[in-house]
Amino acid sequence: MLSSRFFARKTDASAVSRDGRRLAATVTLIAILLAFPCTAAPGQEDAGDEAALAAARAAAEARAAQEDAVNQEATRLEAQLGKYRDTTPEAGEILLKLTDLYHRHARVFGLVRAAQRFVAAQTADPHHAEIMLKLLDGLESLSRHQQFTVIARQYLTRYPESPQCAGV
Repeated sequence: MLSSRFFARKTDASAVSRDGRRLAATVTLIAILLAFPCTAAPGQEDAGDEAALAAARAAAEARAAQEDAVNQEATRLEAQLGKYRDTTPEAGEILLKLTDLYHRHARVFGLVRAAQRFVAAQTADPHHAEIMLKLLDGLESLSRHQQFTVIARQYLTRYPESPQCAGV
């Protein structure tokens, strides 16, 4: 049993580091694009193109900074989560924050991983139904139809009076 928890934590850490590698690749690509800007032939420079290029650079830098902040927050929360068992209230609070973070920033693999852990371990939590719906969103976007069907049936069984049942 100890080894399965070890591998689960190892998988969580590798997913975070994989996100970090993606971010590094994205930042490298942006740096390359910024280092070699497209230029017009001499005498044909357009001020509108320069303004558009400057705006694109600023937007790319803002996105990279935001992604970096999201990765740092996810890494911090994943590290905190490793200190607790999934069934403790502290772990439930951290899993809730992680699920919200991943859902807000469309990180579906992290969303599914965190939400599955929350749904399995925190069945009495008042946010359980909300997290199940977010898990369904993640499973649907990943086209995991079999798992989606299982979680949807569980949701309909546990929360038959919920107004979201019609949408499930």
